[in-house]
Amino acid sequence: MGATPPPGQNLALPTLDGHTDTVCAVAFTPDGHTLATAGDDRTVRLWDVTDRRRPRKLAALTGYGDAVCGPALSPDGRTPATGSRDQTLRLWIGADPRVPRALSTLTGHGGRVNTVEFSPDGRVLAASNGDGTMRLWDVTDLRHPRDLATLTGRTGGANTAVFSPDGHTPATGGWDGTVWLWDVTDVRHPKGLDTSAALPEGINSAVFSPDGQTLATTESGDPVRLWRVTDRRLHQTSALLGHVGKAAFAPDGHTLATAGADRTAQPWETSPGRVATRVCQVSHPSLIRSDWSKHFGNAIFRPPCT
Repeated sequence: MGATPPPGQNLALPTLDGHTDTVCAVAFTPDGHTLATAGDDRTVRLWDVTDRRRPRKLAALTGYGDAVCGPALSPDGRTPATGSRDQTLRLWIGADPRVPRALSTLTGHGGRVNTVEFSPDGRVLAASNGDGTMRLWDVTDLRHPRDLATLTGRTGGANTAVFSPDGHTPATGGWDGTVWLWDVTDVRHPKGLDTSAALPEGINSAVFSPDGQTLATTESGDPVRLWRVTDRRLHQTSALLGHVGKAAFAPDGHTLATAGADRTAQPWETSPGRVATRVCQVSHPSLIRSDWSKHFGNAIFRPPCT
């Protein structure tokens, strides 16, 4: 596990080490205390991140036949679900996250299972698949899941499927470089709502902020894009550069974690106000009146960190 950086040295939180190959996905529990990381080393690792600056490893989920890039944690935090390139979706019992047990395995997906996601009420599980579809499962009875619907129409593989906080507007993304919004108010008869313009790279992942107003998407290359979601439509707002992978929001609504090919998971601060406050805390020396006059002339003295 990476060492905690000295106060004021940078804006990053500690990295989480332990995977022996690329980390391709991350997921938080709703209470923000547990983080799941999944990788090409065919494992899912659970971490206690209650103290963001002192994370602890809890357990590793193993037994997969190929890479695992689709971890999800149920709303009550007790049931991890995982999708693998071995074309299976697995459910686990994790009342004690240190000793999770395999519960059931779902097969029959079109190609590899790239991601899985629980609906906010925990009753529906969405899986994005290598054949471009999103498959919805009724997991009310965890031991006997039932197939509900399959969403089609994408020209390339589907890499991500995520629910909005209200459970009615999932987003999907795939190799064709587009982001789609769906209406699943009637879960057996989904309808398309909006589609973004095709982006330069395929979409690797998407995740809603807890308030449902922001969608973060990642691509095969930079950047991580942030979208405003209003009236069930997509509007791109900004981009984060420097770490390529998949992403997850913490329940605080402003901490975003990304997973990368450098075998690390990287937390981000996405709130402009909080970033400005942190930058001011680590910036030394403070901007003084003489420096202001040198660079801004007769403009009214308004230092940014007062």
